[in-house]
Amino acid sequence: MALKQRTEPSTNRHPFLLAVEDVAHQFGTNVETGLTASQVAELQKEHPSNELESGEGISWHKILIKQLSNAMILVSRVANYNKEAQANNSRYLYLQCRSVLESSITLKAESL
Repeated sequence: MALKQRTEPSTNRHPFLLAVEDVAHQFGTNVETGLTASQVAELQKEHPSNELESGEGISWHKILIKQLSNAMILVSRVANYNKEAQANNSRYLYLQCRSVLESSITLKAESL
């Protein structure tokens, strides 16, 4: 595949708008053969590798504590606690009423 020679510079257009051959020409490479070893070495000198520095990361337990202390999680916990407390209170009231009713039925049965 031969490279097309362009007379006007194509740097005013984004590479994604260009044909493959035009992009290859703009970056000075060949689509079929790629870069030569000397071109790779030269480009690596100009543009260092794209790597993040591997410093110490955040430990998993700090992330967990941060997640658990998140405001939405706290609100959800409080709401869930209130819901459980209401359920427990309802159950307690039910048991109290049942106990009162059973004792009143027992008293009535004894008085008869």
